[in-house]
Order: sequence, then C-alpha cells, then structure tokens
Amino acid sequence: MNQGIRTTRWVPKFQRRRTLIVVNQAKPSGNMSNRIPRQRLPCALAFGGLDPGGGAGILADTRAFERAGAFPCAVATCLTTQSTRGLVRVHAIHPAMWLESAERVLLDQHVRAIKIGALASKINVTSIASFIRRSVARIPVVLDTPKAPSLGDTLLLNASAWQKMVRDLFPLAALVTVNRDEAALLTHHPVRNANDAKRAVVEIGSLGPKAVLLKGGHLQGDPVDTLWIDGRIHQWTSKRLPLGPTHGTGCLLASLVAGRLATHTRTNSNGALVEAVQWARRQHQRMLATPLDVGGTLAVFLTSRNYQRYE
Repeated sequence: MNQGIRTTRWVPKFQRRRTLIVVNQAKPSGNMSNRIPRQRLPCALAFGGLDPGGGAGILADTRAFERAGAFPCAVATCLTTQSTRGLVRVHAIHPAMWLESAERVLLDQHVRAIKIGALASKINVTSIASFIRRSVARIPVVLDTPKAPSLGDTLLLNASAWQKMVRDLFPLAALVTVNRDEAALLTHHPVRNANDAKRAVVEIGSLGPKAVLLKGGHLQGDPVDTLWIDGRIHQWTSKRLPLGPTHGTGCLLASLVAGRLATHTRTNSNGALVEAVQWARRQHQRMLATPLDVGGTLAVFLTSRNYQRYE
C-alpha cells in the first residue's frame, strides 16, 4: 500500500498567506519506465470572454484549437450575460484574477500560439500587453478585435480601451483580424467592397502588426477575405451562403489561424502565416456550410462533425 507524502501546492499570489498549504499526494507505484509513452502536443492559449451560450468567446476558441490539432487552453478576461439571442452585459475580470493563471500555463505547458479576443477593460489591455512583452515575445499572437457583438447594444470594449488596444497590442501581434465595421473605425473610411478592403488593410498595417486579415463576410457581393503581410496583399473569394444571422464566426476564423500556427509553424515566417490563413479559411468555409440551431436567434457552428442530428 502506498504511503502518502507531503508536498506543497502552488497557490496564486493574491491567495497566498504566510503559511503553505500542504496536501497528501500518493507515491507513484511500480516501474515508471513501463508507463505508456506520452504524445507531445502543442498548446494554443486563448484570452477572451466567456459566452455561456457557447457560440463565441473562449468556448468557440477551444473548439477551433482542437480542430487544428492543438491542445486548447483558455483564460477568461471577462464574463458575459448572453445567449444566442444576443449580448446583454459584459463584466471585466480584474487581471489579478486571470494573469497569474496565464503565466502558470505558459510556464508549464507547450504553448505555441496565442489568440486574444474580448478584453472588456483598459486595465486588461494594459496587463496583457505587458504579459506579452515580458513572457511571449517569440510566440505568435493572433489579435481579434471585437468591439461590438453580433446582436445586442452592449460594447465589448469602450472607445478609450479600444484606442489603448490599438496603441499597445497591434505592434505585438503577428496577425490582427478585423471585420468591415472595425476596419472602418480604424481607418475612418467606409469599407464596402474588395477595393476598399485593400486600402484598409494597408492603413491598418501601418499601425504596427506584422499582418492584417480583413474578414470579408460583411462586404458587398461574395465575401472577399483580404490579407496584408510585409507589403503584399492576398485576396480570396468565397461563395456567399444564405446563412441569416450568425454568432461567433469571427472568433472561430481567428482561432483556427492561431491553432494552425501552434501545430504547423516552427518559424514566424510570412509563408507560414499565409499558409495558416489559407488552411483556416478552408476549414471555416466547411463550418459555415453546416449552421446549427441550438435555440435562440443566432446560428452557431462547430468545427467538426462529431454531433448527431436532433429531431
């Protein structure tokens, strides 16, 4: 019979007291060399909001990471009151509650890419920018820039925090992803079509990111996704699908890119990033072809087909 041994449990700084918490841990039994070999798996880490309805935010991010073959990790920077009928309220979580969790994951696990979504407050923007500069300079960061939800009047980031995000986080990002409305806000020009998108990504690229992807779902005509990287522009056109109102499509595309970077990129080369975007677009288009009705107003999506039809 194994005897318990005494060991110390790691405790976040904000919970620490003068005494250490001591727990019992069983001694490993048998020959450790006989255990089943572990498969090494890269991780992708998401920062963003917790959508309790599951259509967007870090729950959607983790599904996309799995589709790309990465082990999903997630840190909630805000809580939301929402469902597939839209966003009602956003409550930012103070970085004292989430920052050390992120540091611990980064310390112990094979994090190979990071995706940043809704941050909800200026202090969260400041904290995650410092975290990236201090800890993850060599890990590619995909920055999604949600300011407003698919449905609802509540903002995910106010004007002051948005400006702070542009100044502090854009220069740290390997890729910034924006939709039509966010691109118009950043460039102060309307973005209606593919030509407008070309101009917009160049202007946004001047704000510091290594690359910019303007998601074309809201453009006139068929969707045209536009990527600017290192002075070059790539555009891809897809057939527009009659989907109706949807939820979480932008989260999923950005997260598919991050997941692909985690599993298939050993360098931060331009070619690797372009390949990751192309792969993510293909997966995204397949996902859009199978919208799901889980109740409510907005259609949601899974990144795999491991579900059964419900009648």
